Amino acid sequence: MGTKKGQPYYELEMTEFSQNLHSDMGDTRLWGYAGSYPGPIIEAHEDNPIYVRWINKLPNEHFLPIDMTIHGVMDNPEVRAVVHLHGLNVKPESDGFLNGSNARDYALRFSGEPGQILPSMNQIGTDGGFLEQPAKLSTLSFLPAERADVIIDFTGLENQIFNLVNDSTPPFGTPLPEIMQFRVSGEPVEDDSSLPRKLNNIDPLPIKKAKKH
Repeated sequence: MGTKKGQPYYELEMTEFSQNLHSDMGDTRLWGYAGSYPGPIIEAHEDNPIYVRWINKLPNEHFLPIDMTIHGVMDNPEVRAVVHLHGLNVKPESDGFLNGSNARDYALRFSGEPGQILPSMNQIGTDGGFLEQPAKLSTLSFLPAERADVIIDFTGLENQIFNLVNDSTPPFGTPLPEIMQFRVSGEPVEDDSSLPRKLNNIDPLPIKKAKKH
C-alpha cells in the first residue's frame, strides 16, 4: 500500500496457491488475490477515491479443460481475468451477469413505480458466445453456471434509481428478491455506441440430424 496523487494506492496480485478449506481434507488449489482466500478487504469511504492496480500473475495454462468452440477463445490466452467490483462506481462495460449459485436460478427484471419508464435490456451473448442478433428482454432468466452478456440503456433516465429484482422462487432455501440497485447519474456522458443488428453467424442444425428419444 502507498499513495498515488495523494490518494491510497493498492496493488493486488492474482496468483495460484494452495490453502486448506476443510479440517478433514487436504489443501485445495486456488486462484485468488494476495495469496489467500477469500482474499483481502479494502475499506473505502464515499467521496474518498482510491487507486487499485490488479496484477495478473496466474499461470499461462489453465488447469481445467478449455472449450475451444466458445467465441473468442482461439485468439486469446487460456488464462484471462476480469475483476468484479461491488459497491463502486464502475464503467458500464466493467460488469456482467454470471449465475454462480449451485442450485438457484434467476429471473431478473427492473422494478419501478407505476408509469415509470424502465431501462431497456438487450442480451447479446451467453456462455457460448455472441447471439446471432440482440434479443430485447423484459426478464433475464438463467440457470446455475450460465452467463449472460447484457446491454442496459439508461438514456433519458438521469437522476433516477432502479432496482433489479428476482422473480424466481428457489427449490429450497430463502428467496432472494432484491439483487442490485442502479443509481443513474445526472452528469453528461459521451457515448456514440449503438446496438448492432447482426452479431454472429450461427448455422442452424439440419433437421435430418435431429433424433427422437
